Amino acid sequence: MKFVLAKTRRYWGPVTVRLPDPEVPGAVIEQVLRLQFEPYARDEQLAAQERAAACSSLAELVENETRDALAQIRNWDDVVGEDGQLVPFTPAALKEALAQSWFRRAVQEALTASLSGEVARLGN
Repeated sequence: MKFVLAKTRRYWGPVTVRLPDPEVPGAVIEQVLRLQFEPYARDEQLAAQERAAACSSLAELVENETRDALAQIRNWDDVVGEDGQLVPFTPAALKEALAQSWFRRAVQEALTASLSGEVARLGN
């Protein structure tokens, strides 16, 4: 396959969220969804790293991580509410999910893995 030079690059990636099991004390469950990423270009990534390094509190760091995720996620799939119904993607729904530390951590891990090519190597 030939390399396609695109101005923006959007792609789907799997995200595994590990969170406390509400039924079994001390246990962890995994829930999987797909996110459509549009990662930062190099200049934007460098600026994001500088913003993160300048954070002086955990609250600032979480706010920065949330802002970066909102800027780089364009859609999701396989997300349902407590009623089992599909939850449509909206920036507000994403922001609500990002308020959960385990979701935010899973998103960061998935984006980092996809950018480093780790996702592609998993099947090899």
